[in-house]
Amino acid sequence: MVVLAPVRLPAPAHPDRVYEGVVPVVVREAAEPVRPVPVVPAPESEEKAEPERVAVEERVTPVPAQTEASCPGEWADTWLWELCRDRQQAVDPGTGADRGLLPGI
Repeated sequence: MVVLAPVRLPAPAHPDRVYEGVVPVVVREAAEPVRPVPVVPAPESEEKAEPERVAVEERVTPVPAQTEASCPGEWADTWLWELCRDRQQAVDPGTGADRGLLPGI
């Protein structure tokens, strides 16, 4: 098995870049160190503040209600309701006429 080890190369004979003169270096002054502000405790008052009361809301889980054939009631007034109704009309064209709608509109 042949193991390849790193090989040292000689330095190049010429530099990569040659400048016409001295390149100026921008020296920035260091900013003053930030001094920590001493923490002053708030004066204690005789009145004790009551903790804030937070109202806990109960989670309401929507119950799917079946209305008008097989479209869930929770889809009413959404694009899903319209899609479901369109699919029902494609399967059974009489349902749109029963509601007084023109077919195809």
